[in-house]
Amino acid sequence: MGIATSSWDTNKRLGDDCFSWTLRVFGEHTSFEYTGVKHGGKSMPYYDVFPQGTRVGALLDLNEGTLEYVIDGVKKGKKCIL
Repeated sequence: MGIATSSWDTNKRLGDDCFSWTLRVFGEHTSFEYTGVKHGGKSMPYYDVFPQGTRVGALLDLNEGTLEYVIDGVKKGKKCIL
């Protein structure tokens, strides 16, 4: 799940360049390569495990230039995007 600006290269996956951000939610993996935030081609730990049934949302504030993920109704901290 992610977002991208209009400058994102659509030949790349979300998070592989500086114009897109993604939250990876690959099942029971524990490596942040599968369950973290990715931006600019770099992965960062963000949330440990996404069990089946986990609800994930995104709050994008274009006025503030921030992106925040919400996991099962709990805000997980803002990330600056602009």
